[in-house]
Amino acid sequence: QAPGWLKEMRGEHIPETEEYGISSFSYAARRPFHPGKFYHFLHNTQAFGKLIRSKGYFWLSSRPEFAGQWSQAGGIARYGAAGMFWKAVPKTRWPVDEGHLAAINAQWEEPFGDMRQELVFIGQNLDQK
Repeated sequence: QAPGWLKEMRGEHIPETEEYGISSFSYAARRPFHPGKFYHFLHNTQAFGKLIRSKGYFWLSSRPEFAGQWSQAGGIARYGAAGMFWKAVPKTRWPVDEGHLAAINAQWEEPFGDMRQELVFIGQNLDQK
């Protein structure tokens, strides 16, 4: 059996993503999660494959003005409040510098403003459904 570098040179190398079934995908949506269903997902991730790492921001229908933050690595996970969406903050309290305003406007989509889901998942044999 040839070493990895030799297999690579011969064109025989199988990428780890194929060999071990490692993949990643992003989930983005402009619709809030149902809190009970999202809680069930967070506490039953093994049903979707071996989740190695995931992180991002989420939006719950029960707390529409707040962004939640999710971070998971192996068996350690953390979620909680990340702050308010700019959609829920009066414009008189928005930052005034062009850089911050450009960042807010880049994420803005009516009628939701900046309220959204943005989660990334990395794992083995993941079911993306």
